[in-house]
Formats: sequence, structure tokens, C-alpha cells
Amino acid sequence: MDKPHPDTYQYALDKAGAKAGEALLITAHGWDIAEALQAGMQAAFIKREGQVLYPLAPDPQLNEKTLLPIADKLSAL
Repeated sequence: MDKPHPDTYQYALDKAGAKAGEALLITAHGWDIAEALQAGMQAAFIKREGQVLYPLAPDPQLNEKTLLPIADKLSAL
């Protein structure tokens, strides 16, 4: 798969000064979820109309219809 390439995630982690396990990617694109999880990051999927998770990838830690419930769950941590 490698779209985007794993180096993309590592670059963002390096810029943020974070380790993969400390980072959470939020997106509405299944391939981004799959790649973030493969890179060792956590992931949250926004289930927008017409968007689906990549069927061969693990499930993300969060899966909601909009960003607000994800933000609520994150703020409760």
C-alpha cells in the first residue's frame, strides 16, 4: 500500500518531537488509517459518506461520524 509513504509519518513525528505510539492521526480516508496504524501510530476515522476503512487493516482506536465525538473522547483522557 504505502500511500502515503511511511517516511511521511516519520517526518511529521520528528517535526512534532513525538513517538509513533504517542501520536493520533484523524482522517476520513481508510488508506491513511491503515498506514498510520502500520507506522505504529494511533488512528481515528471519521465515517464520512462514501468513505470506508481499508478492509485488510486493523480497526482504528476511534471510529465516529464526525470530529466532535472524537474530540470529546480525547478531552476525557
